[in-house]
Amino acid sequence: MHNPLGHINDYHERTPNHCIRLKARLRRDLLALTDSPRVADLYAGAGVMARTCYEGLPYIGIDRDRGQTAEEWAATADVTAWNFFDLDAYGSALPVVETLAARVTLPATFVLTDGTRLHVQMRSRLPEYHQRFVPGGDRYRRAWYSEYAGILRSIVEALFAGRRVVDYQQRHASRHGVTPLYVGFRVVEGGA
Repeated sequence: MHNPLGHINDYHERTPNHCIRLKARLRRDLLALTDSPRVADLYAGAGVMARTCYEGLPYIGIDRDRGQTAEEWAATADVTAWNFFDLDAYGSALPVVETLAARVTLPATFVLTDGTRLHVQMRSRLPEYHQRFVPGGDRYRRAWYSEYAGILRSIVEALFAGRRVVDYQQRHASRHGVTPLYVGFRVVEGGA
């Protein structure tokens, strides 16, 4: 298989960027709403989004293939230097979003890929992290599957309790909604 980047690494085997236009449009829409964006790309991989969306902006790319995981960086770095967080994870980036929620300076912008619905479809159960947000836990995985977008938004709002989630946008990679959900939002001071 030909790779336009000239190589194939483990990251691309895990997270194909087959929806680059859709992902890029979401990022550009949120960049336009962010004052003086300073980008922390926490699952940077080979830098596809950096080249596509972030050229000329203050930028840091974090990836386990570069020596540090998103989880480690979110918990230990000076996150106050950044105001635009790109979390294009394989699976769900919500645990990292939760770590950042307690540490970022507002206003802050987040874009993320959430593949939890795929996880539920393939494994027939909610990931443990998500079970605390769904009444009845894993017994209600069908609700998670059919109400994926609404429940995800509720989780995001719960993670930023006491602050306002604004400019919330979500896009499915396909019309059928069984692929990852791309989400973007800004968080500002003040309650709902």
